[in-house]
Amino acid sequence: MDLGERTARAVMRRFGQDATYTPGGGAPATVRVVVDRNVERSLPGMQGAAMESRTQITGYSDDLGEARRGDTIEVGAETWVLDTKGFAIGDAQSIDDGYLVTWVVKPERP
Repeated sequence: MDLGERTARAVMRRFGQDATYTPGGGAPATVRVVVDRNVERSLPGMQGAAMESRTQITGYSDDLGEARRGDTIEVGAETWVLDTKGFAIGDAQSIDDGYLVTWVVKPERP
């Protein structure tokens, strides 16, 4: 096990929680995720105060790396719909480093 994998496992052990991932038309599976709420970032091309606030879910690449937009993750009493893979901090873009993957999610609407 290399340093990247050990670090990912330590993060998920400390900050993660069990959730149920359900792919479109597939069987539910238990996965470990971290939910980050109210993540703010500047919108590209906008100077100053233009901000976007969103919720992101991070999980193991082995569990969520092949997930697709529209799949769901249930965390406690909340169900989230996967929207966009990846996140941006400043000019850095991260999609999937081979250990962890982050999805921007939206609350499921009845």
